[in-house]
Amino acid sequence: MTQFLMGVMISVLVTCSTLALSYLVPNSYTSYVVALPPKEKKAAGSLAKVFDIAALSGTGMGAGDASSLDEILAILDSRTIKALVCTEFSLINYYNKKNIDEAIRSFTKDYFVQYDRKSNRITFGCLNKNPKTATLIASRVAILLQDRFNEIRQASSRREREFLERRMALASLDLKRAESEFAAYQKETGIIEIESQTKATIETIGKLQEQLVVYQIELKSVSEVGMGNENPAIISIKIKIKELSRAIEKVGLKTGENSIFINPQKLPDLAIRYLELMKEFKKSEILSVTLAAQLETARISEVRDLEVLTIIDPAFVPDQKSGPKRSIIAGIAGLLTAAAMAISFIATAKDDKPNE
Repeated sequence: MTQFLMGVMISVLVTCSTLALSYLVPNSYTSYVVALPPKEKKAAGSLAKVFDIAALSGTGMGAGDASSLDEILAILDSRTIKALVCTEFSLINYYNKKNIDEAIRSFTKDYFVQYDRKSNRITFGCLNKNPKTATLIASRVAILLQDRFNEIRQASSRREREFLERRMALASLDLKRAESEFAAYQKETGIIEIESQTKATIETIGKLQEQLVVYQIELKSVSEVGMGNENPAIISIKIKIKELSRAIEKVGLKTGENSIFINPQKLPDLAIRYLELMKEFKKSEILSVTLAAQLETARISEVRDLEVLTIIDPAFVPDQKSGPKRSIIAGIAGLLTAAAMAISFIATAKDDKPNE
């Protein structure tokens, strides 16, 4: 019986000590921020729109930029953020550590970052003995995230701008060269707009030939009547026929700077070269215009601040503590006490049982 009472006293003493120690542990409070990540855009920056255009000129850039969500989660879990928080809030003293690395390790245990894919929400915050300090830390992390994200994105925009500026300089040279070659060919051949000029040449020759046929038929009719070659009517018709023939020949052969007509015999070769030069000029022109627009976009992106998160729930000062869970500690201690008493009772019963 003495052993049983001793066991009961020890169990009660351990239980009371456990409860007393649980009350000595200071309360901790949790403050957190709930936010939505930014909507994903195709590729990072404006280069995605000029990949195909840049490919025309033989210069390409790979598009493997990480998503905004991955960047945000990486920044929130980075040593940079944790070190800044530990420094600004004097967490080395708070955790009673010797250096920043030990403080970061202790802070990491109280700091959390969670992402719920189903609701597409990011939750981050920390535990602290002071509820106001916990709130200030959670709010500060949100600001540091914004600053760090902008710093990374602006560096990316700067690299993008520098690439576009180099590519724009090359495109401008290509455009000037293509424009000069095209203008020189137009001056040499007189071709300004090949489709319209070809149509004008064919229509003019057709009308002249139509008039020529009419006069040739008229000449034949007059000759069959018996009029001599000295007849004024015949002479007049022959003069008109000769003038029309010279006009047709002139239209067909006269090409150059001061003529809108194209020699039909040279048309295939002229058209091929014309279309090649025009295609090169148009391609260089489109490339320059597109790069100019994207360069302006990159310059704007480099200097502007980006909205990283849409804050749903800002950090708040918690009213209820997060720990320690004293009711749970008391329950466990009670169970352990009951178990110890049961074991002591069984052991005492065995010792008091008479020997057979």
